[in-house]
Amino acid sequence: MDLFWDSSAILAIVFSEDRSLLAREAWDTADLDYAWRWLNVEASSALARRGATPAQWAYLEDLMNSFRFLDLSFKEINEVCITNRRWRLTAADAGHLFCFQQASFVLPNLQFVCFDDEMVAVALKEGFRLWQPPEEDATAPALVRESRPSYDRKRKRPANV
Repeated sequence: MDLFWDSSAILAIVFSEDRSLLAREAWDTADLDYAWRWLNVEASSALARRGATPAQWAYLEDLMNSFRFLDLSFKEINEVCITNRRWRLTAADAGHLFCFQQASFVLPNLQFVCFDDEMVAVALKEGFRLWQPPEEDATAPALVRESRPSYDRKRKRPANV
């Protein structure tokens, strides 16, 4: 399963929070992890503001090395501004959600991992695919899909427990 991460979910892996177990479960089930490049800036800022330990900084660096970062072009940044007139999210949240939307056009099975209530509400309203733990996704229809070739993908480390 390929996942696209918001900083709210990454921070739940680095710090002990209410949704940390869910974030670790998502991390451990993902084959490939995608994110908007700004995730690194946001996560680093959050660690600085929370007074992270050296171990947490090192762990964040390990996590960031697992990502396939995506960028938004100048034209897409303008589209974020226009789209966010409807979404009404913070600038960074709109960027993450827009980048996910663009990536999901190319990767239709991509799922968004996010624990920010405002972003989740907009994602649901837009019909975006949100990651759900397997037991909560039991009502989803079973789909038969061919598996994609691995092309010598490295398997990432599991999340710290």
